[in-house]
Amino acid sequence: QLQVAQEMYTQITSNPAVSKVIPRPWDPTLKIREAKQKAAEEYYNQGIQFLAYNNRPYAQKAYDMFVKANSAYPSYKDVRDKMEQAKELATIKVIVKPVNYDNFGWNYWGFSNDYLQYKIVRDLNNSSYRNVRFYTETDARLQDIRADRVVTLNFSSLYIGQVYNDNYTINRSKQIKVGETKSIPPQPVYETAKATVYVTRRILQSNASLDCRIYDWATGNNILSDRFPDNYVWKYETARYTGDSRALEASDWSLINNSGITSPPSRNELAQRLVDNCYNRLLSRIRSGVEF
Repeated sequence: QLQVAQEMYTQITSNPAVSKVIPRPWDPTLKIREAKQKAAEEYYNQGIQFLAYNNRPYAQKAYDMFVKANSAYPSYKDVRDKMEQAKELATIKVIVKPVNYDNFGWNYWGFSNDYLQYKIVRDLNNSSYRNVRFYTETDARLQDIRADRVVTLNFSSLYIGQVYNDNYTINRSKQIKVGETKSIPPQPVYETAKATVYVTRRILQSNASLDCRIYDWATGNNILSDRFPDNYVWKYETARYTGDSRALEASDWSLINNSGITSPPSRNELAQRLVDNCYNRLLSRIRSGVEF
């Protein structure tokens, strides 16, 4: 109601013709300020009552009250400090433990650090979780933070295979038209073209499986416990042939003329690919349905 009166006051004072008719309109500015301060006081006091319960659910209610107080009357008393205090108490602290890379250290696979631990902390902190904060175990220790939830990541398998060769042959036979008879009408004349394709195939198979457990620190109850696997197969095929080239198929020529990458990815590159693929499956699962 006061804001409507404020709009009327503004319109009257900005219009000379109307100002002559109503030379001294009532200015509600002071009343509005007093009303906002009163609202801030009520929100603030309610927030203080909620904060006194000293637990997470009421801390969230306290934070909401302090936000309203600050919105009604910015910087009312120490409301900004109270907002930070309530927010800290309302925040669920999730600690991510170092990753177990299949009983090897992360540097064994060519990583400069336990990057997956830092990656999940960064990615989840950038997600839209309300009142949830993620920490590495090291950061939590340095900041003396007690865990509400714990995330463990363990590669139960992380296997980089060896290249092995697999040779096989393909026998081709095709009827080729070579002419026509002199009869009327003429009939086609065919001969059989034969060829043998010798294929050399190089194969490297690798796989990984990431186990993730997210649990409540106080009760030990699982929030998530699942496995996220990935497989990768690198293959290179080339071929040569003997016999009549007319018998060959287009797929044969692709192998014969294959000029693709002849060397497989390095062990470090394969490990990176497998780890990232497993992790992306896990991250998708967390974002789609895990309530911390």
